[in-house]
Amino acid sequence: MRYKHHGSEGGTLVQFHRGLTLFSSLIFERLVFILSLIRYKITYNYILIVKPKNMLLSSFSNAIVYSVLYGLLGIYGSLMACIEEFESISKRPYTYVPEDPNNKASLMIGEKLYGTTLESCIQKRLSLYERSKQIFLNLKTFPTEGIPHKTHRMWITHQENPVFPPEEIIQNYLNSVQKLPPDWEHHFWCMDQQKLQPTLEKLKSTCPTLQTHDIKEIFPSMKAKHLFDAYYQERRYSAAGNVARQNIIFQRGGIYSDMGTLLQKDLTPYVDAYDRLFWYNGLFIDQSFFGYKKGDSVFKRYLENLDKLYDLSPEIKALTPSIPEHHQWNSPPHIMAMIDHFSLPTDRFLFVQEGENSLFKIDHLNTWLGSGAFGSIPLSQSQLNILEIKPPF
Repeated sequence: MRYKHHGSEGGTLVQFHRGLTLFSSLIFERLVFILSLIRYKITYNYILIVKPKNMLLSSFSNAIVYSVLYGLLGIYGSLMACIEEFESISKRPYTYVPEDPNNKASLMIGEKLYGTTLESCIQKRLSLYERSKQIFLNLKTFPTEGIPHKTHRMWITHQENPVFPPEEIIQNYLNSVQKLPPDWEHHFWCMDQQKLQPTLEKLKSTCPTLQTHDIKEIFPSMKAKHLFDAYYQERRYSAAGNVARQNIIFQRGGIYSDMGTLLQKDLTPYVDAYDRLFWYNGLFIDQSFFGYKKGDSVFKRYLENLDKLYDLSPEIKALTPSIPEHHQWNSPPHIMAMIDHFSLPTDRFLFVQEGENSLFKIDHLNTWLGSGAFGSIPLSQSQLNILEIKPPF
């Protein structure tokens, strides 16, 4: 992709906002320090210096002082625990990263399609991150009107000569199911259940409530089905999966995660408080793990765009001149551009970084890169021009 060069402007704005965040943190730390001083000052003045004649009143006053202090310390301890947990889940602010190609591509797409500016991009992303943090510190006070309690996983392989998921990947799935309460639904999607029976039997032996589906269930309302079909016929299974997973979540709602995902915590408090969750690595968001409500407004537009890539102007198509660069439309850059423009200040995003102390970690299979893994072809060998493919009318 041919990127515009923004010089040092992007880096300067990002550094300014990061500095502002750091300044806010320092102010908070100073406030905590002052509260600590007040605590000791009160204790010293009222317990060591003042010697009331009425010892009963003195004891009563001391009890009140200690109760207030311990109450404040309890609140402070809970707050610090929340902050620590939030930072283990969302370690780096969601912002524009000038040196990252996905960020550059997302800004270029946003500029050409919607007039997004660098400044508005940075402001939107940091405002979403700050709101995310505020929600996290008050999880219990937010209404339980978030993402449905459903998980979705998928395995796309050749129908006639299927390649089965590795045993450790299946075990990750089963261990993840056990992290969630009984009210959660679990859905597994594939091209043909009859051809994947050994895998389905293993899954259902541990999770008897698992609901299995052929992907063709969503075909009647599927956006960009012509892209899904083209990807699948070329054996670009990961790219076909990108189209399918967005359609599944848009039509059904819930949380999608790659087969290699291992959940480490119950997701319930987070899907109740937020209306969108996304995997985030500190640079860009991705579709390895994500979720939102059925019919989400931002992703309705995303899928509509994907459905009509052939109708883009020559100027827009020229942003991604090579076949490998076409992948940007079905991956993070396009998604981030849509969020930059269409998300609202009231939206509730949680940007989740995987890791040992986070909600999940993923055994990334990296089939999209292509190494012939699981029957797919490498992206570098693709001959598919998705910008010119039209749906059959």
